[in-house]
Amino acid sequence: MPGKQHAKAFTTVGALSAAYVAADARRDKLLAQIARLKARLERTSQPYWVDMIIKKIAETVAPHFPNCNLRVIGPFGIGQACSVLFVRKDAPAGHRFSAAYCKGITLVPGDLVRDETGDNGKYPEGPVGRLSGLHHPEVPVPPEADVDWLLQHVR
Repeated sequence: MPGKQHAKAFTTVGALSAAYVAADARRDKLLAQIARLKARLERTSQPYWVDMIIKKIAETVAPHFPNCNLRVIGPFGIGQACSVLFVRKDAPAGHRFSAAYCKGITLVPGDLVRDETGDNGKYPEGPVGRLSGLHHPEVPVPPEADVDWLLQHVR
């Protein structure tokens, strides 16, 4: 009995039409929601880790170096490292970034501090990885790291 099989598929054409209208209204509502969210996204700036993390760290650590000018440089290299530098105010022009007049900490995306004093042996002299500083070991920054922890890594 083919008629009874089809009868179970729907009760009336009106019920099918009502289900269609409801589904179409749900789709229209979703499209409107997507349009609102796209407009909201356009008004929202892309989060930038240098502004949201690095500069905040720099501002927090800076008071511990009152005789220095603060410089944030980067990101640079393959690893997108940023350095927070503390350059002594009395540094002669040609020696501002020498170890005698400049201290710093280098941070890498992923909550890492680059230990610029070490060499992990992964890159010999010459390749881009070494030029980008990837031969320096990276130390994970614990989530509970505070100013004192960061100061331990300023070199």
